[in-house]
Amino acid sequence: MKKLIAVFAVLLVVAVSSAAFAEAKVKSGISFSQQWGLYIANIIENDGKITNVIIDRLANGKSSKELHDNYGIKPVSTLGKDWWEQVAYYESYVVEHGIESVKYDKDGHAENVDLISGATIGIDDLTLAVLDALKK
Repeated sequence: MKKLIAVFAVLLVVAVSSAAFAEAKVKSGISFSQQWGLYIANIIENDGKITNVIIDRLANGKSSKELHDNYGIKPVSTLGKDWWEQVAYYESYVVEHGIESVKYDKDGHAENVDLISGATIGIDDLTLAVLDALKK
């Protein structure tokens, strides 16, 4: 009887997970900067809400996230964070607060104090890539 209950519980979890996954939508968008290259945003939406954001940048044939700590801004960052760490903070901010809450100035830097606390890099191209994904 315990085995039957365990099997039923596993099947229930799989069924619920599959139903939740079936409603998720994966969307991709891009933005391009002459100075910084191509930004690619992949988002997952569930019931119209962004549940995951993954952004990368391609420049000179290299992915900025693949460069990881070799990107090189950590030593000069006021936050002591490299590019990928600041982008990860931005990604989680968008999931938690929504893309509509992201504000940036004419230079592309965040105006939201809580976003600035984790990302001082330009976020305009990141935001444009996410918005492009949402249009699809």
